[in-house]
Amino acid sequence: NQSISILRFIWILTLIYSEWFQFYNQISSCQWPSIPSDESQPDIIPNQFNLLIIADPQLPSIPYSYPTRSYLLQFISIQIINQFIRKSWRLLIRIRKPDAIVFLGDLLDAGVATTDQSEYQSYLDTFRHTFPIPNSLSESNRIIYLAGNHDLGLAPWTNSTNSNLVRERFVRNFQPGSLSGHLEWGNHSIVWIDSIGLIEEDKQSKKNGDQSDQEKVVGPVKSFIEKLNGPDTLLPKVLFTHVPLWRSEGTSCGSLRESRREIHQGSGKNYQNEISEELSKFVLEKIQPTIVFSQSFSMGMGIQRPGYQLLSLSNPSRFDKLPEKDSTFETSCLLPNQIKSYTHLYVPLFLISLLMIFGMPIWNVMTSHRSGRIRQQAKTNGLPIHHRHRKSLSRTLMFTKKPMSVGSDSQSGSLSLAGERESYPSGLLFQEGGLISHPNGFNSPSSVISYHSPVDSGHEDDRISHPLPNFQNYHSGSTNLNEFNGSAQRNSGKRPCLPSRYSNSSNSDFHQLGTRRNRSCEILFKLLSIFIGKKRVERLRSSRRGSRSGGGSRSRRKGEMAKAWSQFWSLVWMIGLVYGLIWCWYWW
Repeated sequence: NQSISILRFIWILTLIYSEWFQFYNQISSCQWPSIPSDESQPDIIPNQFNLLIIADPQLPSIPYSYPTRSYLLQFISIQIINQFIRKSWRLLIRIRKPDAIVFLGDLLDAGVATTDQSEYQSYLDTFRHTFPIPNSLSESNRIIYLAGNHDLGLAPWTNSTNSNLVRERFVRNFQPGSLSGHLEWGNHSIVWIDSIGLIEEDKQSKKNGDQSDQEKVVGPVKSFIEKLNGPDTLLPKVLFTHVPLWRSEGTSCGSLRESRREIHQGSGKNYQNEISEELSKFVLEKIQPTIVFSQSFSMGMGIQRPGYQLLSLSNPSRFDKLPEKDSTFETSCLLPNQIKSYTHLYVPLFLISLLMIFGMPIWNVMTSHRSGRIRQQAKTNGLPIHHRHRKSLSRTLMFTKKPMSVGSDSQSGSLSLAGERESYPSGLLFQEGGLISHPNGFNSPSSVISYHSPVDSGHEDDRISHPLPNFQNYHSGSTNLNEFNGSAQRNSGKRPCLPSRYSNSSNSDFHQLGTRRNRSCEILFKLLSIFIGKKRVERLRSSRRGSRSGGGSRSRRKGEMAKAWSQFWSLVWMIGLVYGLIWCWYWW
């Protein structure tokens, strides 16, 4: 019970640490970037606008996410990923309290694949419940949702009809209601573009390469970039795009990139790694951003340690001139490795719990089986076995020395007890209540019979402690064994059934009870032999003796295993309860 209590305590601490403390500690330790104060005005605290950037949440759903997995594994995987995103997001909002939030696309993993409107609405409700936005941000247009390839699809794998439908649906359900746009935050111009639409426009223009410049139609994304103007466009610009801009081959993505491979240009079904070189130059020349952000926050896309970006904007002079110093400060933050928590904490602790609960009962069962084989072998060959815990007498008798002669009569009448054993039932002396004692001990020179400790039967044998019957002491050498042997043969047909509770009775009461019980047993066995046969009656007698000797140990073994299972299920119930409470705390 003490070990189970310790296990429960360790499990509670492990769950709290893995599901709450390490997330809280990781998010708390990653602070907003510090902005240096102006040297000319050191007492003035610079204005700081804090922006939280989330990339690629890709909220999964059944049956589109992980379609190759079984339904149970698919369901468990999605629940673990959703719980990871939910608790990371809620702790992040509570601790960091950002002034604005930007999602860099791929909001839903199956945004394009989900065509049914009711199913999409349920999917959308799940997203909003997983990423609840504070009212202060949603009502003041302090949130931007970019569209990704999982939200809109990419031609030619998504046809134009479906592409128009999903675009209209995305604009209708996500702020700020446009796929490309710009606004002012913290004396900076925030610009976001529809990179998916820009790539499709470029592909379409290449197909129409034979047309003249006047016949070419400029797409909406290019048109937005070319016409980008306004008072806020004079401010330092921050550009957000889902698909990264082009970079030369072998360019490093920084030390925080989890994969060692660089990003190379490439494309496949509904994705493209980079915007083309020509389009990237066009974007940079027209917008001239100070800093560019592009997409992971989800652990479901092969990322063990997802992350997020903290961006602080500080520009005290709005229109006078461009700031002479940096006005954007950013910090990259990582989230805990949830997969490592399962493989390095939960699985080893679960195996240790199984060993502590079931180790000893299984060992007792294995050793009891081995002891049972030894006892059966000892009963077969007639050898006594010393018991290490008890000093009671053995049921198995054997000579340690040849009987001493006590005269001509005794020499002729003396028999070897080892040869005489077959003429009467085993353990007769003890079933009759006999206990032979000798003043010089068991192995004295004049002793005829040697007594050994009993075969381990799992409980004390009270039958060997019966009072001494009225026959002469054959150890003294005054008489021979003939009289004793004759008495043994006369009683050989009796099968005493005397229970151990009569072991402390007087001699006369003992013999009366024993005789009465023997007669009732014999009558019962004779009646049974008429109906089921003598062989079955003998088998019943032997099984009855076996159950009397080994039933206690078997019941104890069964009790140990039942207790172990009870402890195991109580531990599982406690783990589920604690995990469920943590789950509900993040859910609400």
